[in-house]
Amino acid sequence: MVNPIRSLVVCADPGVPLLGPSGASAHLRAIAGELAGRGDVVLAVARRTDRRGAAEGDLPLPTVYRPPRRWSWLPRKHREQGERWDGRALLARGLRAAPWRPDLIWSRHSLLFDAPAPRGVPLIAELNAPLALERGRYGRIFHPQRAAAVERLALQRADRVVAVSSWLAEWAVREAGVAPDRVRHVPNGVLPAAGDRAGTRAALGLEGLVIGFLGSGRPWHGAGRLPALLDRLPEATGLYVGPDAPTHPRLRAMGQVPETAVPDLVAAMDVGLAPYLPDAPPWFCPLKVLAYLAQGTQVVAAPVGDVPHLLRDGGGVTVEGDALEPWVEAIRSRARAPRLLRVRPWSAVVDEALDGLL
Repeated sequence: MVNPIRSLVVCADPGVPLLGPSGASAHLRAIAGELAGRGDVVLAVARRTDRRGAAEGDLPLPTVYRPPRRWSWLPRKHREQGERWDGRALLARGLRAAPWRPDLIWSRHSLLFDAPAPRGVPLIAELNAPLALERGRYGRIFHPQRAAAVERLALQRADRVVAVSSWLAEWAVREAGVAPDRVRHVPNGVLPAAGDRAGTRAALGLEGLVIGFLGSGRPWHGAGRLPALLDRLPEATGLYVGPDAPTHPRLRAMGQVPETAVPDLVAAMDVGLAPYLPDAPPWFCPLKVLAYLAQGTQVVAAPVGDVPHLLRDGGGVTVEGDALEPWVEAIRSRARAPRLLRVRPWSAVVDEALDGLL
């Protein structure tokens, strides 16, 4: 390998454990794995797993953990200072664990993680959400103004802010005050694995039109629309991959499955749905849409977040509004469209993030 990169990957967010089953954890593992293909990597992560359980397998990379401490003894208005101390201690532990001085620190942006990189070491802040705004939306923040100020400082301090959506790239400049030349819009990626469409459909007994949903089932994901859509599509079978599936006689609920099983199940779908509700946050880059496109599964989605950007070259359509009939028409239309694979590998994500930085 020419010019290998020694990377320290940091995630101070306890809600994104390294081996967690969520898309955020899968994203963290994918970035770490891709960087490992370019040189040495050490991970510093708040947690290995949480109450949601663990994804199948492990990530065979040197990893140090430092779970957040309990700061309940502090007055409420000061407890978020404890999160800052946790983050700084995690970074220090990661730097000690690495047997070399890193060429790069890749940090998944975490609210109140503002630890500076060692002098001369470039720091990438991977921005997946405006976290002070997001946490404030759900009432999980004690001092919103202070948290927002820390967040702005952390992003301004980064050598490069890698924003996963165009909304976030604009927000980083306009609201967080990051210099425009330090912000780069880099959409998410997907593992380039070809699914076995015919074999999976045969194994599951799937025939005719199969409409699918991949995701964690958060309320704003809109999975609750599936039963009504199936009622309007008597020729269709639903295939739900993820937890908390709604119920319908023609909906096959697969539950949480290993990452390695996802390509086969997505390939078995004719149309993959992303029926986000109007209250969905505008700043995300949906992994489910990338997973659909990577298997040639046509996409019908609400125009939320980076969905229009991901579908700009084809592979699916967006549908405005809550009325069911436009969704039904779009599903039937896309089911007749040719299957065209559009794979955006994680290698492209890292290439774009690092371009011109090292």
